[in-house]
Amino acid sequence: MPAPSPNVSPLSVLKITGAFIAFLFGSGFATGQEVMQFFASSGIAGVAAVIVFLVLAAYLSITLLLVGQDQRFQNVDEVFRYFAGDTLGRLFSWYTILLLFSIYALMLAGAGSVLHEQYGVPVYVGSGLMALVVLVSLFFGLHELIDIIGAIGPLLALFVIYVAVTVLLKEPGAVASGAATIPGLEMLRASQTWWMSGLLYTALNVYGLFSFLPAVGATVDNRKDLIVAGILGPLVYAAALGVATLAFISLLPEINGRLIPMLYLVDSALPALTPLFAWVVLAGIFTTTAPVLWIVLVRFTPDGSRRYKWLALALSVSGFFACQLLPFDKLVNLIYPTVGYFGLLLIVCMLVKQARSRAGV
Repeated sequence: MPAPSPNVSPLSVLKITGAFIAFLFGSGFATGQEVMQFFASSGIAGVAAVIVFLVLAAYLSITLLLVGQDQRFQNVDEVFRYFAGDTLGRLFSWYTILLLFSIYALMLAGAGSVLHEQYGVPVYVGSGLMALVVLVSLFFGLHELIDIIGAIGPLLALFVIYVAVTVLLKEPGAVASGAATIPGLEMLRASQTWWMSGLLYTALNVYGLFSFLPAVGATVDNRKDLIVAGILGPLVYAAALGVATLAFISLLPEINGRLIPMLYLVDSALPALTPLFAWVVLAGIFTTTAPVLWIVLVRFTPDGSRRYKWLALALSVSGFFACQLLPFDKLVNLIYPTVGYFGLLLIVCMLVKQARSRAGV
């Protein structure tokens, strides 16, 4: 008679859930640029786009966590080959490395923009400080990194939800009036349709989730923990996305065109907390920037090795100079939507692999 499976561990679930939220939070969500370009720009329909993301993200998360536990992949390259085959898998693997390094540079640009907008600090100073903090944290390896960002993630999501709900309760009718102004506004948009925005936002995050979640799943023995966390993480994150979308719509057109719209959101609801929230945003940027660079590092060298540390230093310096090329909002609009279309192909490969596995092929 098989031994009964262990009960769900709340601490383990919370840690995995927090790591998921923190990994996606990043500079795009934390600053508000992703919310504006993928969701608020679609008006009320942006909430439907959030639901599209929720359903797909839950499926992806559970699948990737469980596959990581089963397969115990040695590196990111093996994950992509498992789902897409040898040739296409290797192509995805190399493309992802280039992409994630670009996102790393984007995150540094976001950190510089936050400190510049809040305190008038030169952008390059803020970018350099974030690069330094990430570099130091990476020296401790994956397990410690999961512990750090897993603790920060839920707090970030709850803070955003609290601020957004506060804004919505102040003027309940502002969402409808804000949505009515959208057709007349010149806004940066990820897509012209809400459903494509939801798909693209999910696909945008696929590369990072493929690279990060299997490694997390390999550290957990209890499958129930992975399944519960795979649902809870996307659910909490989507809740933060949804209320932030409605809050942003309620503040249009005042918030449109700002590099850090999330700071304006906080300032309109709880102005006394605005200086504090600047650091909350920076924490959110850190929770994505560190794992993104870790994924790039372990593609080339073992975690914690001497070569790993020298490569971390080299990539940190390179990312710092790369992030000076364009303003933060233009970088988001240039990199994110384009990446999403390639991410859709990766999702298709994953669905085909799952279907063939169930059919015994």
